[in-house]
Amino acid sequence: MHARNQLIVIDLAVPHDVKPSAAELPRVDLYDLYRISDKLRHAAPDGAFACDGDTYAAIQEQVIRFAAGSRAVRRGAMIQSVVAEARTIREVETERAARALRRHGADVKDLLPVLDALANAIARKLLHAPITYLRKIESDDSAASVLRLIGHESPEPIMSVSDISGNEKPLAA
Repeated sequence: MHARNQLIVIDLAVPHDVKPSAAELPRVDLYDLYRISDKLRHAAPDGAFACDGDTYAAIQEQVIRFAAGSRAVRRGAMIQSVVAEARTIREVETERAARALRRHGADVKDLLPVLDALANAIARKLLHAPITYLRKIESDDSAASVLRLIGHESPEPIMSVSDISGNEKPLAA
């Protein structure tokens, strides 16, 4: 059990942010991903951590923060990818419209900014709802469905963790 003046350090970084030798300091209890993983593998049959409640609560809080941050990073990357793809499509289609106008004898030099603004406005309006939804949802499966609906490839999971049984599975979002 931990004394009142015990310092619990949770290092979720790989490579370590905290030197393993910090665990040798008096009243310091260092948990890194390897120690947490070891605790999970040796957990009680009911899945409880083999550590006290304060340590468990501290680890649980950090895991929740890490998962939320990881999810935000993945969603940000998804959204940037969707916006970049829309920008490319907009540029191609604007140029295609300009060529068609030139074939009909139009002087498109003054029309290009108007065409570009029109294409940009349409793209923004079409993507507003899916992007807003991507920012709000927590499920990676739902995010992948949204991406498929708008014709965008869903990226592979960024990282995975092994569950207690050792089976590989995507990191829960």
